[in-house]
Amino acid sequence: MKKKRRRHSFVHRTSFILSFINSFIQVFGQHYCVKNPSSNVDTIFILAFAIIMLNTDLHSRNIKPEKKMRLEQFIKNLRGKNRYICIKRKYAI
Repeated sequence: MKKKRRRHSFVHRTSFILSFINSFIQVFGQHYCVKNPSSNVDTIFILAFAIIMLNTDLHSRNIKPEKKMRLEQFIKNLRGKNRYICIKRKYAI
């Protein structure tokens, strides 16, 4: 029974953190688009979330160095996610 409580607690914390990150990125995207009217809110959301995931991947101790995401993988993962996203390698460096 204790295992269920621990799992429930972990799931609850994780969902809370994800909802906080989601809300934070949405507010950031809206604010960014107010300051940069030619931007798209969905594009900013996807890029911001991808950067957070990249940062997590790069700094996690649980991921072996040879498994960490490389620049080409990051760019490839974003390709086709949104019609406005077209990251060129020179901008990602």
